[in-house]
This record gives sequence, structure tokens and C-alpha cells, in this order.
Amino acid sequence: MRHKAIGMGVALAVPLVGLAMLHHDLADAQVPAPPFICNGVRQGSPNCPPPTPVLKDFFKLNRSFGALAYDDAKGNWFGSYQYPSKRAAQDGVMDNCAANGGTACRLMLSYTNQCAAVARAVQDGRDVVGHDSVDTGSTQDEAVANVRRSCQSDWGTQICSIKLVNCSHHDVVKWSEWVYE
Repeated sequence: MRHKAIGMGVALAVPLVGLAMLHHDLADAQVPAPPFICNGVRQGSPNCPPPTPVLKDFFKLNRSFGALAYDDAKGNWFGSYQYPSKRAAQDGVMDNCAANGGTACRLMLSYTNQCAAVARAVQDGRDVVGHDSVDTGSTQDEAVANVRRSCQSDWGTQICSIKLVNCSHHDVVKWSEWVYE
């Protein structure tokens, strides 16, 4: 009988110790964070007002790559865009050229977060294969305007036909968070 009494006493004591430990952990969790220090002075001093959080916008610019290739044998242009790296864009355009029958594919341009365009000189109403110009711009319209000027200047003609416009635009990630200044 004596053992039962001790057993019951221990059985009652264990939950009480557990509650005391739980209370102790909760009390520790309510300890305030250490005060801010500004210029070596504790927060709350006359020269150290409490910090005020400010909502700030942050931006991350994810780069996007593109490339252009030219098939010398057929006079065709190929493009790749929205690739995560320069090497991947270059490999992609060369694979695209070969997969579409290109036998003499050359990498002509790699670019990041912009548009590229190709224009071919026109003489006597016909495209002149091999008289091509390449240029870039921040938008499709700007790339086309730039390549037209380049083509006219490069080949001494007033008429150029646009053969390819290829844009690889960046992805902007925006978020806001509260920060202390």
C-alpha cells in the first residue's frame, strides 16, 4: 500500500512539474527584445527616438537572354529568346538553325533584356541576300527603327525589309516589406 501512495504522489507531481516548466518557457518567451542602439546611445534617450518602420518597395531584375544566328548557305536568320543564360540562348539558336535545315549556321549576336532586329537591303524591288544589318533597342519599335537606319547606312539604300524581330525582355519581381531606416 505504501508503494501505491508513493506512485500516486509521483503521478501527481509529474504534471505539476510539467506545468511549471511550461509556465517558465512562456515567461521566457515574453522577454522583450533588446533595445535598439543608435550612435552608442540606448533607445529612449533624448537623442535616440524609437525606430520607425517604413514600407519600402524592392525590385529584382531577372536577366533574360536571346541570340541570333545566320545560315550562310540559305541566307536565313534564326532567333532564340527568354533564356536564363547567354550560353543557353546561344546553344538554343544554333540548335534551332540546325533543326530547320541550316548547314552553315553562324552565331551573329547575343543580347540581354532587349530586342534585336535584322533588316535586309532591297534593290530593284528584291531582297539582296547577304546585305543584312543587325541592331538592338529597348523595345521592338526601337530595334526596328535602329536596324532600318543601320541597313540604309550600311548598304546605301533607302529601302530595307525587316527579316526578324526578336525580344528577350527581363522579368521584374517586386515586393514590399517593412524596414527600419
